[in-house]
Amino acid sequence: MGMFRRRVVACARRSYAAAAGGGGAKTKAASGASGGAETDVVKRVFSEQQQKFRALLEKSKTLSPPVGGDATAVKAYAAKKLAILKEVRSDDAPRDDARAGRRARWS
Repeated sequence: MGMFRRRVVACARRSYAAAAGGGGAKTKAASGASGGAETDVVKRVFSEQQQKFRALLEKSKTLSPPVGGDATAVKAYAAKKLAILKEVRSDDAPRDDARAGRRARWS
């Protein structure tokens, strides 16, 4: 077996062992040993997005889309939906300039 292949196999085994053991990305702060905040960025962002999405679903539960094709009803629906979106996003601050520019168009 060549040296390169041995290195690849060893790396794959370590990766598999880390994934199977659930380790890797967590630190002491994330596991609660020091009582710190969550350090897994993907988990934190996903959790925040899910909370906002569930809040959006909960607030727009009673809102029904117009079926008849009436322009005023569609505008009223869009205004209500936009108000709900703004309410859910009110605590979400822009992270960078590019995102702020996109958000400005929707706010």
